[in-house]
Amino acid sequence: MIDGTPCSYDHPSDVCVQGKCVRLGCDKILGSPAVEDACGICGGDGTKCEYRHRVFKGEATGGGGNKLIVLPRGARNIAVRVKQGKVSRMTKVATRETSQA
Repeated sequence: MIDGTPCSYDHPSDVCVQGKCVRLGCDKILGSPAVEDACGICGGDGTKCEYRHRVFKGEATGGGGNKLIVLPRGARNIAVRVKQGKVSRMTKVATRETSQA
């Protein structure tokens, strides 16, 4: 394999280096244990994440779909639970503010 090729399904950031699979931390240092927290901050502890929970009660109308929530820019770790064919809960939307360029 060529150096820098992803080499693990379990750890997507691992890359091939001289024929060996090596961990690449989120700080872009080979062998580093640094990982992103829920909102994508390298080495973060999750305290800067904003969590939103939305419960949709009622019947869906029309045949196309219903707008339940607008996901903010940078949203990650999104979970949608469906119960009996209805969307019943959206949980764990972790976001962080990103600067506009």
